[in-house]
Amino acid sequence: MTERIALIGYGAIGLAVHRLLREHGGQSIEVVGILVRDLVRALQQSPEEAPLLTGSLHDLLDRRLTLAVECAGHEAVDAHAETVLQAGVDLLLVSVGALADSARHQALLQTARSHSKRLILPSGAIGGIDWLSAARTAGLRQVTYRSRKP
Repeated sequence: MTERIALIGYGAIGLAVHRLLREHGGQSIEVVGILVRDLVRALQQSPEEAPLLTGSLHDLLDRRLTLAVECAGHEAVDAHAETVLQAGVDLLLVSVGALADSARHQALLQTARSHSKRLILPSGAIGGIDWLSAARTAGLRQVTYRSRKP
């Protein structure tokens, strides 16, 4: 079965994810759409991707995707995540920090459960999560995380 993937966001992360899927996705993955905030700008920057680009979430969802990959930040999570899950599409959140808001986290979990969909959180989005998860079984109780962005 082919995984029909759509990207939400086409900035640095979205471009990198799209490139990796194209180069390493193989026959079982097809990128069917890319949701962008500014369609005119996206078309100017990537005219070769015109068939994939859209400024409308509803247009994106009409493309029968099976997985949406959010690559656009917390605002995109607020604007699109619940609608994607309600449409019956699994959602991978790159912006896992958006779930630091407990109400948002619980709402998305509830929406995913009620529509029998997966809310996927890649451990690589925050460096060291795999290690921290393993260390917790050995008694780790507290971590202080500091992040700086350029």
